[in-house]
Amino acid sequence: MSRKESIYEKERRAIKKKAKRRVRLMSTALAFVIVFSLIACYALVLKPAKNYEIAEDAMNRGDWAAARDGFKALGSFRDSRRLASYTECMALFDAGELSKAADAYLALRKEDQLNVQLSLGSFGEMAENAVDEGKYREAYVYYSLDADNPERDDAMYAISVYLDSEQLIAEKRYDEARSEITAYLSQSHALSAPLQNLMDGSYETEFNYYDSFTWTDLAFAVNGMEAIRDEYEPAHVYLRDLRSAYYGGVLSMNEGKYQDAIAQFEDIQAYADSAVKMDECRVLLANQQAEAGQDQAALETVKLVANWQDYLELLPEDNSLSSLLLAGKASPEDDNEPNA
Repeated sequence: MSRKESIYEKERRAIKKKAKRRVRLMSTALAFVIVFSLIACYALVLKPAKNYEIAEDAMNRGDWAAARDGFKALGSFRDSRRLASYTECMALFDAGELSKAADAYLALRKEDQLNVQLSLGSFGEMAENAVDEGKYREAYVYYSLDADNPERDDAMYAISVYLDSEQLIAEKRYDEARSEITAYLSQSHALSAPLQNLMDGSYETEFNYYDSFTWTDLAFAVNGMEAIRDEYEPAHVYLRDLRSAYYGGVLSMNEGKYQDAIAQFEDIQAYADSAVKMDECRVLLANQQAEAGQDQAALETVKLVANWQDYLELLPEDNSLSSLLLAGKASPEDDNEPNA
């Protein structure tokens, strides 16, 4: 028969049970701490370190965009912020975004600027190469970064003159562009050959612009060509040929070859008084037709002249056309109003 459990034994057993429970709780807590520490270590140290190595490897391979993205994602881990700025700058140069790249370069530390130069090469050489290739905007940016180049300021000023003049030509402000180039070349020879070529080419561009108006606004075209006739031979030739055509019409008119004269003036009717000469020829031709007994043809010719009455004074007093009209055999207004 078992003896009754004493109060002491009950208490001892309760204490042991509590102790075991405490041990289990502490073991669980310790395990949690260990797991959490491992996770935190991986998240805060091991994973960033691994990603840092990946970004660093991309940087060493010259994969600037991937390196930039990698370092940016790492935030303040080690020197990731600095390397993110450096690789961002290199990525912009690599993508040809020179203006942004230049801004990024100037924001770098001195040591990283040196690394950029080591990677890209001499800014001065790149500027000269860009000039040789006619890439003046790129050359300007490269020169702006070549702080130790004693010729930098002169080169940048020359390029700014070139770009300004190029813009003026695009805006059809040809004379302003040539004046700016001429003023610059009188005091400096930097970029002289490209600037001279730009100025020479502006005459051709201007001539072609005026030439495009020869069929729609000949007076405007002639006025523009007159301004450059001494500097640009094609403009001189065009105006010479135009004058020749005009005087050819006058010669035909003086010889009584009114039909030929009309055809000649018609091609250049916006030049000088060609339109007036053409109407004079029509009235004289109408009189010639009337003298030949071609009354209807004479009236049809007169109908082509607006205000034909103003030209009757060109005819002799005993002219056939006036007689035809005054005789009332027919009138230019019978069918239609005179055409211009």
